[in-house]
Amino acid sequence: MAPAVTRLVCRFPNCNRVFKNKSGLTQHTHAKHGTPQIQNLNRTAPLAGPGFIPPRSRSPTPAGVIDENIYDDPAGDQGFVPEEGTWADMGRLLRTFHPHLTGLKCDANGAFIDQDAPPPPHTDAPPTDWTPYDNRVEFETAEFLFTRNQMSARQIDTLLDLWAATLIKHNDAPPFANHRDMYATIDATPLGDTPWKSFTLCYNGAKPEQDVPPWMDGQYDVWYRDPLEMTRGILANCDFDGGIEYSP
Repeated sequence: MAPAVTRLVCRFPNCNRVFKNKSGLTQHTHAKHGTPQIQNLNRTAPLAGPGFIPPRSRSPTPAGVIDENIYDDPAGDQGFVPEEGTWADMGRLLRTFHPHLTGLKCDANGAFIDQDAPPPPHTDAPPTDWTPYDNRVEFETAEFLFTRNQMSARQIDTLLDLWAATLIKHNDAPPFANHRDMYATIDATPLGDTPWKSFTLCYNGAKPEQDVPPWMDGQYDVWYRDPLEMTRGILANCDFDGGIEYSP
């Protein structure tokens, strides 16, 4: 929710003065920077600084109907960054800008690149690529045993041993050596959901001398997914193209 107090920032380079109303900003401009060219700097006080991108019509959370011409910067002051948490007057709206998260395009190492450069082309894997499975039979075997049938590890080993016995005379082998081989291949699958990980925790604080609650002696499994890998998966998903606002 926007605060009740509106703050206006002087856009003159190296001037960090902040004012509660337009009258104070105007008086300051005439007194300290009183030229027509300098007055134009404060005409566009809502500018956020380097890399600021005005709300686009396709933005999932538009800031309202805004005349994008108000973002023109005739003085070319691209070095201005308002104080963190500063609120700028935007007519009926108030908006605060983050001083560093500007949404500028960068490479994998964080170095800024040409902002007009298109993203690298997205290429789908060929229909014969079943990585990390060697072929379609391996994939469908794992899918059937692990997902649809949900066979136990011991039964998977029994099935694979019988399968191997029928292939010995052909000098061949089943898709997996045992259940561990199959599980390792499933965990190495790069596509689809981010793999689950887990750790165990228990209470190690002070306990009462009598009637210890069961939860104090218990162990608990915590399952989670790597947030970084999940974010990479979201950003790599073409279904979200045009639906993410990168600048807070």
